[in-house]
Amino acid sequence: MHIKKEIIGFSDCDFAGVLFYGKIFDITHRILEDYMKSNDFYGDYFKDKETVYPIIHCEASYMKTLTAGDEIVVKLRSKTIRTSSFELEYEIFSKESEIAALVSTIHIAIRKISKTKTELPLKLRNLLEALKYEKED
Repeated sequence: MHIKKEIIGFSDCDFAGVLFYGKIFDITHRILEDYMKSNDFYGDYFKDKETVYPIIHCEASYMKTLTAGDEIVVKLRSKTIRTSSFELEYEIFSKESEIAALVSTIHIAIRKISKTKTELPLKLRNLLEALKYEKED
């Protein structure tokens, strides 16, 4: 599991100061970037010349309103790891440790030129295994 604190920025919100629904994906993507950077895999993941990892499915459920200036804690876990794809799950908690949102993304490894599926690289697979989903009591 990878845990990071964030603050809901004003630019993440609509005119009412409430988190704009699509911005949750910006926040979770920053968490993924942070995890890749902290494991020296950022360049390999985001700048690979042969393979890309697009999101092929994403969803979010909102349980609590988040507003500009709110401090949140995001927990990143890998839920499923397959030969050429993986699913990530993000739990977003409010400052009061209440679950505010759940987000999941499914990524697939494809070759840039041929646009065909390819196997996940071993280093990425190992990083995903380190995030393996475990239910808390």
